[in-house]
Amino acid sequence: MNWKAVSGIIVTLLLMGMLTLSVQLARSGPKTIYVDDDNIWGPWDGTLEYPYQSITSALVHASTNDTIYVYNGIYREALELGKTVSLIGEDRATTIIDSRVVSLYDVKNVYINGFTMRGISLWWADGCVISQNIVSNGYSGIYMFESLNNIITRNHITNNLREGILNSCFNNTITRNNITRNHIGIWSYHGSQSTISGNNIAENNVGVSFEGHSHTTLRGNNITANRVGIEFFYADHITVSENNITGNNETGISLRASSNNRILENNIANNGNGTLLNWSSHYGMPTHSSGNAIIGNNISLNDEYGIQFINCSDNLIHHNNFVNNTEQVYSEYSANVWDNGYPFGGNYWSDYTDVDLYSGPNQDTPGCDGIWDHSYIIDGDNKDGYPLITVDVRLTRARFSLKC
Repeated sequence: MNWKAVSGIIVTLLLMGMLTLSVQLARSGPKTIYVDDDNIWGPWDGTLEYPYQSITSALVHASTNDTIYVYNGIYREALELGKTVSLIGEDRATTIIDSRVVSLYDVKNVYINGFTMRGISLWWADGCVISQNIVSNGYSGIYMFESLNNIITRNHITNNLREGILNSCFNNTITRNNITRNHIGIWSYHGSQSTISGNNIAENNVGVSFEGHSHTTLRGNNITANRVGIEFFYADHITVSENNITGNNETGISLRASSNNRILENNIANNGNGTLLNWSSHYGMPTHSSGNAIIGNNISLNDEYGIQFINCSDNLIHHNNFVNNTEQVYSEYSANVWDNGYPFGGNYWSDYTDVDLYSGPNQDTPGCDGIWDHSYIIDGDNKDGYPLITVDVRLTRARFSLKC
């Protein structure tokens, strides 16, 4: 027997087996499935040449991590995504899913991009990305319940009967969306630890609502031309910073029964009221808004009040610019702190002019310090002990190079 020949045959068979296995593994990897509603007559196998006619058929035949590419058309089908896929439309203006809602249920890492639809709901869905869609003319635009670590970005969300986005969960990111003409633009109901940034939120009844929500950041958004820009209701540890909150008909920011929040470096201008802090008797118990910090904001040209307190005490307000509001402050049954002590100072008031001949905690040491020598009196319970001479002072120590 020619053992060399036998060995050669065995090696050849092993190599062929390995090659066959490699091809099979390659074929079992993620694939792209195509859908085109114009393929009326078939055949249908999800290939580029013979796409499925419906998204539902593609989902039935999809495996984990597959991509479903959908050509322009109107797809009248109820969709529930329960597997990890990427669902991509050819053009968000002309690739239309005509159903009440697209549901993501008990699934992870789904990606949806490029569609017009009436609603998307996420139920126990984690790590999903909803990007560059038009979500309009539905009941709730994007609804998230018990869903974590999702990203909602670059969507146009408009004309929904209730909220544009409902965030009733944790650790979600809502960024760079255009959210207009909904009853509530973004409703954060309970839940916590989300980030809302870089959105345009305009012409809603309420721009952003925090209800029973906590530990979330609202930063760098344009919140304009709503009835109310931002409202808090039993919310705590929310940071609102660097937003443009302008032209809201009733109130720029409203805090009701909400404590320990931070309102930092926002432009709050040309609203009905700039900022309102109020109490609530919800659940039969009076609850006040306290422990809030309102620091470094431009509060200007508001039609009624720059800031209004009703039955709310122990809030800290300093280094804000109160400029040309019809009435700078309205305070009723409230006692708050209006400066950060000496040498840091209080607020700038456009309606106040004094002298700056003295310095020190008691303003009795000769020499100027950029603080008016006498307090700005709001009422019997409220005063700014160290009113600032110049507008927009954030780096307090820089004042002390002032030459008088």
